[in-house]
Amino acid sequence: MSEDGRILEANAHWQLTVGEAVRLLDLLGPEDAGPVSFFVGSLPRDCLVKQADGGWRWMSVHAALHAPDEAGRPRRLVWLMDVHERHLREQALQQRVRMQADMLNASVDCIKIIGTDGQLLHMNQAGCQALGVPEDDVAGRPWLPLLPPEVGARGEVALQQALRGQVGRFPGASQLPGQPPEYWDNVLTPLLGTDGAVKAVLCVSRNTTAQTVVEERLRLAVRAANEVIRDWELLQGRITWNEAVERCYGYPASHGLGTVDGWLARVHPEDRARVWSFFEELTAGDQDEYALEYRFAKADGHYIEVRDRGCVSRAPSGQVVRIVGSLLDQTERKAIERGFEAVNRSLSSRIAERTDELNRLWDLSPDLLVVLDSRAHIRRANPSAHRILGYSVGDVLGHHIAEFVLPDQVQRLYDAFALIDKQVKTAVVLRHPHREGGSRWVSWVGVTTGDEIFVAGRDVTAEREARAKLKQTEDELRQAQKMEAIGQLTGGIAHDFNNLLSSIGGALQIIRRRAQLDPQFTRYLDMGDASVRRAAALTQRLLAFSRRQTLDPRAVSINRLVQGMAELIGRSVGPAVRVSVQLEPALWATRVDGPQLENALLNLCINARDAMPDGGDLTLVTSNQSLPAEAAAAHKLPPGDYVGLDVIDTGTGMPPSVVQRVFEPFFTTKPLGKGTGLGLSMVYGFVRQSGGQIAVDSTPGRGTRMSLLLPRHLGEADADEPAAPQKVAGGAGETILLVDDDDAVRHLITELLTEAGYRVLPTRDGPGALQLLQGQEPIGLLLTDVGLPGGMNGRQVADTGRELRPALKVLFITGYAETTALGNALAEDRMEVLAKPFEFPVLLAKVREMLDA
Repeated sequence: MSEDGRILEANAHWQLTVGEAVRLLDLLGPEDAGPVSFFVGSLPRDCLVKQADGGWRWMSVHAALHAPDEAGRPRRLVWLMDVHERHLREQALQQRVRMQADMLNASVDCIKIIGTDGQLLHMNQAGCQALGVPEDDVAGRPWLPLLPPEVGARGEVALQQALRGQVGRFPGASQLPGQPPEYWDNVLTPLLGTDGAVKAVLCVSRNTTAQTVVEERLRLAVRAANEVIRDWELLQGRITWNEAVERCYGYPASHGLGTVDGWLARVHPEDRARVWSFFEELTAGDQDEYALEYRFAKADGHYIEVRDRGCVSRAPSGQVVRIVGSLLDQTERKAIERGFEAVNRSLSSRIAERTDELNRLWDLSPDLLVVLDSRAHIRRANPSAHRILGYSVGDVLGHHIAEFVLPDQVQRLYDAFALIDKQVKTAVVLRHPHREGGSRWVSWVGVTTGDEIFVAGRDVTAEREARAKLKQTEDELRQAQKMEAIGQLTGGIAHDFNNLLSSIGGALQIIRRRAQLDPQFTRYLDMGDASVRRAAALTQRLLAFSRRQTLDPRAVSINRLVQGMAELIGRSVGPAVRVSVQLEPALWATRVDGPQLENALLNLCINARDAMPDGGDLTLVTSNQSLPAEAAAAHKLPPGDYVGLDVIDTGTGMPPSVVQRVFEPFFTTKPLGKGTGLGLSMVYGFVRQSGGQIAVDSTPGRGTRMSLLLPRHLGEADADEPAAPQKVAGGAGETILLVDDDDAVRHLITELLTEAGYRVLPTRDGPGALQLLQGQEPIGLLLTDVGLPGGMNGRQVADTGRELRPALKVLFITGYAETTALGNALAEDRMEVLAKPFEFPVLLAKVREMLDA
């Protein structure tokens, strides 16, 4: 071919293919003529070449330099290669590629083609939008850096799986600025060449944001639910549980419950076959929902009752692929239902029983139950109407309730109805006449229901009487407390006065013994002694009332005592009073101080005489009395046996106001100068100190009965003691330890005992006495007062002395009997009590008696 494009020579195949054309450009189409004109620089090139038959075929035009012609002009060697079939194939391929690109861009999924070097070869429009990459900047960009950092590692793992010929998959998320996050499911599939090697990787990322949000909400809802939820995927044979299975039943989510067998193993053996059969029928049927109850084991082995309720998911073919259900613990509800069923089963019988019970209660109630109509007429009444008011039920039906109250109570009745109408539940007490006479107090409460009034009345007659009796008892208690207070006061005064009298009387006796006085002067000593004795008698009465006198109880026969005093009593009351004695032949003995009882009896008889100024009858009665609990309580005594001594007169009697104060000290109804008011006080104190009681029954104009009750002594009465000899032997140098805090008394007794031939060790308190007792000097007798200073009383000194000297003899001298301090001194061996004031000969006789014992 020449330089200007003329064909100089052509072989036969050329001519056969393209014909006898003169120029090469004549064979090319217009879109190729231009580029080929540049000849060597534009070749080789695929062009449409006109064929000899007039058609066009794609041929590859090649050119090369050839030897110049004879004239030296350059020439080209041009040859044509038929590429028509290949070109058609390439066009078809390009068309398919364009179609595929259009299809990829039409997909909502993010589709990427990744080279084996990890760089993007192609990405559709959805992917570019999701990752924010321009379409013209895709090719050659690394794929992994486009992923968020927290997703990149998972993407790297999936890419490596795909490059190894496996399918890789990972969840991902992306978020553009100012946009909510989007969630993706990424699947990487290897693209293989004809040789089986991986040429590229196809990554399809599907947007799962909506599904993920729904699943997350569902997951949170299931997690928050208090019900146990079971998700059974039948095709996979897999069961998934929510977190409530651990919270409610104690199972961790992976604790053997992930299979059907693991779930059925927790079903109660008796229910297992039934449960499995139920689900078999469910999967074979067409139900979409189900409910079933069975027993299910918790992790601790305890079975609970559950309600399994849920729904069925089916494939398009109708096959069941999933069963989702909730297991609700209804153990408590079932127990309650069973309880309700049991209640319902027995309700009828219980109603009948309750009706019978109410009827029996109606009939047996001790209260008066009444149903009134709106006009207060009696519709119903229980049998207590007869017990309380003496009327039968038939007697009261139809009558107005006002007919059964006393006239002065009618207004109170209507006031009670007014309270009932106002729903005020206040008890109203009314007095009703009894059919047999008398009246009853009834406390009423009521309530209005519809046109009926229900009222209940309780008989409070006994309670009101008991309250009245209680008030009387309280008055008596106050009186007793007053008497006790007076007794404590008088006892204390008498005790101190006894010490003074002991000093005065002792001094007078020593003066009489030692002084050689004129007989005229001795008369004044006699007057002093008489005054001391009268003062001593007065303090003795005060001590008797206060129950602090020193008693010498013995077993006494009151019959013998009364008989022995009969003549004395007769002389004391005078000829105008007739004295009679009624003695119980088999009278029990009692343990009292005999002389004190004689004094008390004489006081009572003299009082009776004074109550009969014109004469009358005086009767002395003895008796045996056994008091049960109720009778003993009425006398303020413990139950038991007592000996009674009654002094009965037919005198003027006393009104209740006087009887109430009769035992008060210094209280008297006699004219001024006719009495001290201590006689009955002394009797009261002596009897109470002896463990007994005295009661007064007096009626003005009819007389008085004084009744003494003294405890029975189980044994025979002591024989009467012979009179003591007048001559008392003196001492022989025996040592006596004297303890008394009164200096005058201690000095007088010391002189008396020393003069009588005894050696005396005087001290004023307990510590001083103990110091002497701890010494080595022999002591024949401890003579001690009871009330001592220094922290130790006389009894404590005696007890400590006997620990040091077991054979020690003790004589207590005291102004009154400190019962707590003395304890059981009178019952102990070699221990005696002598009351102040005392005659010195009596003291010397007692000392000698104890030393000789």
